Amino acid sequence: MWRRSSQELAHTLQSTAGVKVHLRGPAGAGKSIAVVQLVEWARSNGWLVLYVPSAAALTRGGFFYKRPDGTYDTIISAQHILKSVADAHQQQLTGLPVRLQHSKQLLGSPAAAVASKTASAGADGAGSLLDLVNTGLSTDSNGQLAVDCCLQLVHELAALSTQQPVLLAVDDYNALYWKTDYGVTKLVTPEGRPPYQYRKELKVTRFNLASSFRLLERRDLQHCRVLVADNCSSGVPADLRVPNKAASLYDMPRFSPVETAHALFYYHECGLVPATPSLQQVTALRALTDGSGAELRRWSVKITQTDMGLL
Repeated sequence: MWRRSSQELAHTLQSTAGVKVHLRGPAGAGKSIAVVQLVEWARSNGWLVLYVPSAAALTRGGFFYKRPDGTYDTIISAQHILKSVADAHQQQLTGLPVRLQHSKQLLGSPAAAVASKTASAGADGAGSLLDLVNTGLSTDSNGQLAVDCCLQLVHELAALSTQQPVLLAVDDYNALYWKTDYGVTKLVTPEGRPPYQYRKELKVTRFNLASSFRLLERRDLQHCRVLVADNCSSGVPADLRVPNKAASLYDMPRFSPVETAHALFYYHECGLVPATPSLQQVTALRALTDGSGAELRRWSVKITQTDMGLL
């Protein structure tokens, strides 16, 4: 359902190059659905879109590798992002050459040659954005290469944004300001006491990929449109402060009575609600769910299986 809130967000993104939108709202209001809708809307209009469905995935799970400078790389997260971009924009990426010198150096590096085992890019690093993506996907052990390709892809899209629309979308954005699941074991040897080990949590700022997707803090994205949404049900405190001075705040409203009616009629057309909903039933379910889209989906189906008489 293309809600009024989604229409307003689409208009904001379309009319203002370089705009940053921070989407907030109560759990179940439809923030994640709105992000997905806007990602598909942008792609259908020919935009290049880099979409991270869950920033929380950048802070937990998978292998992590330490660089000489003390920061860490998460190869699996980087490759998930690269693959999603390749799947959605393979044809477009093929026709777009890399522009930035660092990208060319990365494609022409010995690490890229070892990982790809092909000559997709020349010795001078000349190649397409798809070559950059495939280089990051070609390794199964070089975390730095995969992450560098992902980070450089963002820089390339920023450079390209002056010529065509580019959308960077991140859901669960507030997870980038919370704790990670990663840690390292430390050995402590107190004077006069037995040594012991403890696990020290690694902060988000120690991870190159996760920290770089704090998009609202960045000043190097040029004309990229940025859309981020907080998550209220992922274990991140609802009152966690997220820096967003440069962003336009948008509070996602709960479902209105009209939107509730549209949703119920849609569920009826899909066979989930057996009878055509009445005005009284729409009003009752709107009050029961308090306009929560998640609760509406859950209860509209469950109530039909009971004798409560609401539907």
